[in-house]
Amino acid sequence: MMSYSVGKIQNQTKIIYRKKHYIVGKPMTLVQASICNNGNSIILIADRLLTRRISEENEYEFEGVEPKIVELGKVGIGFAGISYYGETIIDTIRDKIGLDEICKGIGEGIKEERNKIIDSITRQLTCLPRERFFSGNHQVPSKIIEMVYGAVGEVSINIEFLVTGFDEKNEARIVYIDDRGNIYDVTNFGVYPIGSGQQFSQMFFDMYEYNISISEIEGLLFAYRAKKWGEAPRGVGKRTDVLIIRKDGKNTFIKNEDILMKEIEKAFKRENEEIKKNKKRNI
Repeated sequence: MMSYSVGKIQNQTKIIYRKKHYIVGKPMTLVQASICNNGNSIILIADRLLTRRISEENEYEFEGVEPKIVELGKVGIGFAGISYYGETIIDTIRDKIGLDEICKGIGEGIKEERNKIIDSITRQLTCLPRERFFSGNHQVPSKIIEMVYGAVGEVSINIEFLVTGFDEKNEARIVYIDDRGNIYDVTNFGVYPIGSGQQFSQMFFDMYEYNISISEIEGLLFAYRAKKWGEAPRGVGKRTDVLIIRKDGKNTFIKNEDILMKEIEKAFKRENEEIKKNKKRNI
């Protein structure tokens, strides 16, 4: 029969809790989706900030050279968090067809990666694989069982996804998938940001009373302004990419380096200058 030392297990638990699997808070980035043009267009916008894990206890953020928005037909995908998990999970769903199937595949991918960590925890604390431990077919002391459940409850792979586009009924959708693989349809909000810039981005949409009936060009500029507001906190990158998803399937991908993105930036700066001038006149 296997013997357990509660003191030893407690020390192991403390070590596990120090690992970066237990990050609390939003990933350092901003990805946002907004419906416009009376539901005929969707603006998916993201920075390029990525989180790279170099060891169990060390991560760093950097701006990538390529967009982290992925276009799959009439569906766009953006992720916030650890680049390894984002890229790995996206690679598993590239052959999926349809928004719902893509969301399902991403949710399953997150759960699979999370289960790998949980399996590591159960093996470290009980020497049992995850399936065996949760089957209840063992004689693990109750104190250790409590420790395992406590550790497992905190497991996060620090990744979340925003999936947006047109579904099988050709209706605009926005879907949020959290770090446990839970899938939430947030279409009724009209807009939805994720990442560390979420609060400021959402604040802009709310303060200026965003409405999905505005035209596509207005929606694009509105989304860009919201993204710039989202840069206020630490951890949102300056580089910006935009995917305009249209009901007719004629999408437009505007990358940070494109001339059109430079024109959007110029329009944003001109507008800010006008606002500053008007404020001075009113003083």
